[in-house]
Amino acid sequence: MKQQFKDKMVVAVTPNRLMSAIDKAVKYCSVSDQQIKIWLESDQTSKVIDEICDLVKASVDEKLWEKIEI
Repeated sequence: MKQQFKDKMVVAVTPNRLMSAIDKAVKYCSVSDQQIKIWLESDQTSKVIDEICDLVKASVDEKLWEKIEI
């Protein structure tokens, strides 16, 4: 699973989803302020969200990963 959206009808990558992904990275991983700045300044939001999802997935067990929504 790369991205699990709460609203199944909307699959657009939005700034809200990016912020949600960053929030999960801060909560479950050790993320530096510099890394957050790089993510926020990127113009490839979808790739950034995928990168964050991969990072979070690597930091939590499979059972918890299935419950996380971005």
